[in-house]
Amino acid sequence: MRTTARAQENWRAMRVLVVLVGYFLVSWLPVVVWYCTLFRGFWVENARDVDPLLPVWFYNISITLAYGNSAVNPFLYGFGNRSVRRCVLLTVRQLRRQRITGGGARAEPPVMIAYRR
Repeated sequence: MRTTARAQENWRAMRVLVVLVGYFLVSWLPVVVWYCTLFRGFWVENARDVDPLLPVWFYNISITLAYGNSAVNPFLYGFGNRSVRRCVLLTVRQLRRQRITGGGARAEPPVMIAYRR
C-alpha cells in the first residue's frame, strides 16, 4: 500500500473516531453534570433528602440523549466501515430486485458478501 493511500485511510479512520467520541461526549456529559450536581456532599444517611440543583427537564433530556447514543452507535460504527456499507447496499439492492421481479417467499434470501480491500 502506498503511503498516500495509507495516510488517506488513517485520515478516514480518525474522522470516524472523532465523530464517535464527539457524539459520546455530547450524549453523556449532561448525565454526568446532572449526577455531579445531584450528589454534591452526598452522605448515605441523608439519601432521601437530596434536592437537585438542576430542573427535572434537564434530567429528562440528558437521559434521552444518553439512550439515544446507545441507539445510534451501531449505525455510526457500521456506516463508518466501508465493507459494512457495501454489504448493506448489496442487501438493499437484492431486496429491491426481489420486490420488482415478484420474488415471494420462495425467493432466495439476500447474500451478504464481505469485501476485502
